[in-house]
Amino acid sequence: MQNGVDIYRFRGKLINCGGYGQCGTCVVEIVEGMENLSPKTEFENRKLKKKPDNYRLACQTIVNGEVSVNTKP
Repeated sequence: MQNGVDIYRFRGKLINCGGYGQCGTCVVEIVEGMENLSPKTEFENRKLKKKPDNYRLACQTIVNGEVSVNTKP
């Protein structure tokens, strides 16, 4: 969001929680750079348990280096 990247689908634009980790509408796919991210939060583990391991919630992820992301997977 700080870099102006649109991460929400239409529905997510209407009902997102504003970055508090409650809705799960900001799912992104990490293509490269998983090692540069913070560990998954408990909320992410619950919300993304049926998703691939490289899916993260953008609002819960701290980026500490270069990362390539697929938005709206």
